[in-house]
Amino acid sequence: MSVAKTLSAVLLVGVVSCVAGIKLVLNTRQNPILPTNVDISSAAGFASFKGSTFSASRPTKILIHGYVDNYNSVWWLQMTAALLQAEDVNVLRLDWAESYLMGYQQASVNIITVGAQVANSIQYLTSVYGISGSKFHVIGHSLGAHVAGAIGEALKNRSIQLDRITGLDPAGPGFDGAPGAAKLELTDARVVDTIMTNGGGLGSNLAEGHLNSIKGQNLITATQCPEYDTFQQGQCTGQPRAIVGYRANLTAAGSSPLKFYS
Repeated sequence: MSVAKTLSAVLLVGVVSCVAGIKLVLNTRQNPILPTNVDISSAAGFASFKGSTFSASRPTKILIHGYVDNYNSVWWLQMTAALLQAEDVNVLRLDWAESYLMGYQQASVNIITVGAQVANSIQYLTSVYGISGSKFHVIGHSLGAHVAGAIGEALKNRSIQLDRITGLDPAGPGFDGAPGAAKLELTDARVVDTIMTNGGGLGSNLAEGHLNSIKGQNLITATQCPEYDTFQQGQCTGQPRAIVGYRANLTAAGSSPLKFYS
């Protein structure tokens, strides 16, 4: 049995959720550098949205970091800037770093509670501002991809459906083979797409989204194929190609996972 599979089998046994210090930080084109902090550990903190640059008329992107990372890492700041340059959107970055300080095992258990708290803030926005779940796109990396799944799962149970979740190398250890509510899966949003470059290592080896770009060398387009070995053997020549990533062709999404290789 591989190390990853062994971890997945035993990692989460007997661990109790323990969450603290969760917040969202808001950037828009009106405040691209200095964010507004929103404490989402209690309902009282949601009031920070009022008087901020948040606009109900804009789409909202929620960015979620992974393990041993934080919302202020250079690449999340670069992603925020790129999103604001590309579109007039609300960008919310989740800071849940305090919830993984006790190790990967604890962080893996905490994702359900963290996801529920973010879901509370989205539910607040839908009720106070009249925003539909179709306005929300959640982008998560590693453990953050599974937090995104937990958000979608919690909202689904409240009759709110996220428009899209993008999982960037969803974490594998502790999640491959875990119950659906504990990991990202295609029922967590209208469309779930993933980019998987480390399957079988620290990344998931399971294509859980509607659209899954796997082992990609070309980050723009990929070829639909049932398995990587088949793709390498050239047996998928002539099969449909799709744009993958942020501007993926979401109309290709069906009711079951599709795999794309490049």
